[in-house]
Amino acid sequence: MIKKDDTDKYDYIICIGVLEYCHVPEKLLKILADYLKKDGIFLLGTDNRCVLRYFCGDRDKFTGCNFDSIEDYYRVDENEFPQMDGRCYSNEEIKRMTDGAGLVCRHCYSVYPSIEALN
Repeated sequence: MIKKDDTDKYDYIICIGVLEYCHVPEKLLKILADYLKKDGIFLLGTDNRCVLRYFCGDRDKFTGCNFDSIEDYYRVDENEFPQMDGRCYSNEEIKRMTDGAGLVCRHCYSVYPSIEALN
């Protein structure tokens, strides 16, 4: 676990099932990137809002409604987002956030039906 006063740099940072619960994911990614060695590996596992399970009618895990994630939560009022437990992001949004944090996204993989099912 990374601590606030930690100055070490790490070869590997693994962040699975965290990004979707973070209200400011760009900030989290930037903080984690600062702890990664220059040639280090960052492994990110997160729900993708544009995957087959949601197109098949699976309910969004944060709103409990069908199609909210693939429709980019357009039915969710902007003022409701802070009260939500989290949200899913598209592959493109994830790439944009990781690029913005200085983390080069080289490989993206999908799992079916969900990352939680890998247990």
